[in-house]
Amino acid sequence: MMGFWSFSIKTAFYLTVLSRACAANLYLADDQRFSLFDTGTGIKTRVATGTPGTVVNNSFEVHDGTAFQGGQAGARSAVSVTDLATGASRNFTLSKTVLPQFGGFWNGNLILADDSDYYSFDPLTGKETFLAKGLLSTVVNSSFEVHEGVAYHGGLIGGQNAISAVNLLTGVSRSFQIPGLKYIQFGGFWNDSLILADDTKYYAFDPSTGKTTRLATGALGTVMNFSFEVQDGIAYQLGLGGGRPAVAVTNLSTGASKYVVLPGGGFPQFGGFAAVPEPAAGALMLLGLGWCGFSRRAAENRRG
Repeated sequence: MMGFWSFSIKTAFYLTVLSRACAANLYLADDQRFSLFDTGTGIKTRVATGTPGTVVNNSFEVHDGTAFQGGQAGARSAVSVTDLATGASRNFTLSKTVLPQFGGFWNGNLILADDSDYYSFDPLTGKETFLAKGLLSTVVNSSFEVHEGVAYHGGLIGGQNAISAVNLLTGVSRSFQIPGLKYIQFGGFWNDSLILADDTKYYAFDPSTGKTTRLATGALGTVMNFSFEVQDGIAYQLGLGGGRPAVAVTNLSTGASKYVVLPGGGFPQFGGFAAVPEPAAGALMLLGLGWCGFSRRAAENRRG
């Protein structure tokens, strides 16, 4: 019996590790066509199509199975909202913002940046509410991220590359100059730091001190500025690998990097990651099935 439990625990452990290594399904938007891209296998699967119109390359976000995409509908700024399970899609015309950037969700609302003005967007009603104003004189469209109620925005202050950090509750704003970095993309937070990409070089930005620390270098030859995401210490970046559209997959802890060619070509936007079952759930299921089999076999042996 001890041998059975030892085997089961070891198997569950290895499945947990394996599932974490393979749990990267990235949402892509190629115009209004939404897909899931498995960065482990290179397989891309079509999931839905958004409402027709003109899209904006820096405005795509997936939240709780719903895709939000910015663009124009009838020559007016709008947000397309698409249920990825049913395919149902509709547009909300924007009245206060013009082709805004998306920074993620906070307090149940999608946070928008119109230049350096920040708004919340209610996904149920389409209502926009002004929240705060940042310090940037010039913004960079691929660099906007909201984390725990603070809006981080990349751009220029006094002609210098900088990151503005704005508390969306209080409106208090501060800025950090980023010397030495030129074309900053934001990929999200990891280990309490905002992860930046300057071309194919990745950095951690400490929001408490403004210090940047070099982490790793991606495998791509040419990058695309609107597609960079970080999850669980792995950076995903769109560009060219071997002359073909590809996604670089880089471990920020070890520096190991490779690229996975995108089937069908094109340069889609990244919208975040699909939810995957917690690895522990799979491990517990395995143990449960193993216990059922063990119990049945033990009962048969007693009858025999």
